[in-house]
Amino acid sequence: MQTSAQADFMRPSASSFPLQLCLIASIFYAPIWVIVTLALMIFKGVTLPYPPSAFWPEVVSIALVWLVQYGAVTLGKRGNLTENTSGLGVALLLLLLAECAFVYFMWFQVYVLMLDLAVSATFVIINGLNVILTVAAVRGIGQANAMQGGVLLASGDSRRLKAE
Repeated sequence: MQTSAQADFMRPSASSFPLQLCLIASIFYAPIWVIVTLALMIFKGVTLPYPPSAFWPEVVSIALVWLVQYGAVTLGKRGNLTENTSGLGVALLLLLLAECAFVYFMWFQVYVLMLDLAVSATFVIINGLNVILTVAAVRGIGQANAMQGGVLLASGDSRRLKAE
């Protein structure tokens, strides 16, 4: 007779490999986005009549977007590998917040250059794929737990519920 730990070890993984790849792609692209966006902000601040009240809030928001994106990717990777739906849910909310910020940098800055548009649009596409794949991973993990007859706890520990 198998113990619960052996049954958990032998069950197939419900984590999403495409999500993991897409999250890793955004890890590599995030520093590129930050460097290019900061360089463009410096260029715009030096060469264009940038309003002083708007320059520093936009620079600070670049750092905040990077932190939100880093948190989303970290929680998404951990939630995917541990099959933790609550971690993936928080990652999904952070990804949507970062997506809104990338749209801002793509269209609503004081000055938007074509390079701003291209760099931010690339990140919108990567994050859009992350959002779609995160939703699919949450659904897949939920279905795998339902088929197993167990429930996924917040710690990622899968245990069977016994009807009494």
